Amino acid sequence: LPSIAAEYVTHPEAVTAFVAGVASTAPLGGCVGKLVNGFVCERLGGKQSSWIYLVGLGCLSLFLSNAKSVASIGLLLAGCELLTSIQWTSAITILDAHYRDQPAKMARGIALISTASAGGALLAKIGGAALMKLSSWRTLVQ
Repeated sequence: LPSIAAEYVTHPEAVTAFVAGVASTAPLGGCVGKLVNGFVCERLGGKQSSWIYLVGLGCLSLFLSNAKSVASIGLLLAGCELLTSIQWTSAITILDAHYRDQPAKMARGIALISTASAGGALLAKIGGAALMKLSSWRTLVQ
């Protein structure tokens, strides 16, 4: 967010306000997603829900990388959070479809997904920071 803000605003207080505003707006998309994702997965199934949301995430990422206004950044990031939030639900739905009658395998699958999720989040933070040194935020979003 500070890299995005640096492109749009120059005054330090304005950068702080932008980062705080977007950082508080974007998670609302994830919150809305968590409210509706169970219904979406129930209706469409885990694989199809994940696929549709990933295509939507790709489209929003392209829009974000070409964003020209400050106002659209927060909404696009909220949309990305909403679309990202279904992945856990869809993965559990897929596991349930395959291992409903095998609780040991279901538990192992959930443990692996949890570990991968935490490891991926940590790696994304470290790797993302390193990549920001090599490229612009727009290139990384694309």
